[in-house]
Amino acid sequence: AEGLLQQKAIPQIKDLGHQYFQDLVSRSFFQISSKDEFRFVMHDLINDLAQVVAGEIFSKLESDRQQKFSNRTRHSYIVSKYDT
Repeated sequence: AEGLLQQKAIPQIKDLGHQYFQDLVSRSFFQISSKDEFRFVMHDLINDLAQVVAGEIFSKLESDRQQKFSNRTRHSYIVSKYDT
């Protein structure tokens, strides 16, 4: 087109991921940690909603509790006193 039209740059995956993450931050899905300004945490209400939606396929193991896992559990994470 004789150089009159500029081709749009294709975003790098890293840039696209950053853009999506910033969008989630702007919608309060994530918030800056009160302990570390370079760390983000999931908003409590969003975390509660995610756990309800995930149901038995997701389990949270807390270091100070004994828990049983469902046979349907597919994803889990550990929370320790150092995470809170």
